[in-house]
Amino acid sequence: MYCCSKRFVTKPLYLKHIKSHGRSALEQKHCLECKCSFKDESGLARHMIIFHTPEEEKQFKCDRCEKAFPEEDLLKSHISWHDEVEQLNHHCAICNRYFTGAGLLRTHNEN
Repeated sequence: MYCCSKRFVTKPLYLKHIKSHGRSALEQKHCLECKCSFKDESGLARHMIIFHTPEEEKQFKCDRCEKAFPEEDLLKSHISWHDEVEQLNHHCAICNRYFTGAGLLRTHNEN
């Protein structure tokens, strides 16, 4: 079950999330392509732009990977993600997590 671009593995968790919207599931707007649900039309419209724009209409291309986006702001957000990932250069060999600094890794290892 999906809602708000999240996957819920059990029905109770899904229903708990639905209740957090403050509206019944019947009042929500549903994406016909992936079954995500939204509290209003604007949320659904935004979702459609972000996740269901045809590839040929995505004119903003990332120069670091193969992804393309329908809006420049989405590309900028994606590039920020690349920048953050590049800063994660301290690796914990035990849990396979990455950290931005040696101090954070040291604190992690102490816990």
